[in-house]
Amino acid sequence: MPEAFNNMLVKYCSPVLTGIKTANMFTFFGEPFNIDRIIKSYNENFNSFGIYFYILNSKDKSSLIYVYRFDRLKRDLRQRYVSSFMEKEGYDIYDVKSCIETLSEKIRKGKEFPHEIGLFLSYPIYDVIGFIRNNGCNFKYCGFWKVYSNEENAKRVFREYEKCTALCCKKFSKERNLFNIING
Repeated sequence: MPEAFNNMLVKYCSPVLTGIKTANMFTFFGEPFNIDRIIKSYNENFNSFGIYFYILNSKDKSSLIYVYRFDRLKRDLRQRYVSSFMEKEGYDIYDVKSCIETLSEKIRKGKEFPHEIGLFLSYPIYDVIGFIRNNGCNFKYCGFWKVYSNEENAKRVFREYEKCTALCCKKFSKERNLFNIING
């Protein structure tokens, strides 16, 4: 497994790997034909743990990698307010893979990320809607996302993600084994 990819994965996706977050994404720089092979290999190795990898977009020598837990994403997209919002945005919430493909298509065709991307990353629906209504301004707090609703809960979640990432980075720097992070 490529060392650079592993380092990025631990740095940006530790909360996903450990199961406390549905998904995250990061940009990986490398040749497109290599990233296709890397993603195929990682899916072969990690799907049995419920962790999936998808290339949302590739340009030149960079690829936007989406790392997610399938069952959690399925649950997240079917929450009451989320599902109605997503259906209005053109997603088939009963087909997770189709939702990811639709998101990928919107990213490739758009000039900016579609706002609903936050719902693919475990952001609260009220914060996604707040971001849209306020054009990204007037937020209460900014951390992993811009917070418009429950600031104290968001701060607690941000601390949890930061702590998880720090612990996983430390463990990975010693052991160099991703599977030990997933298994605890």
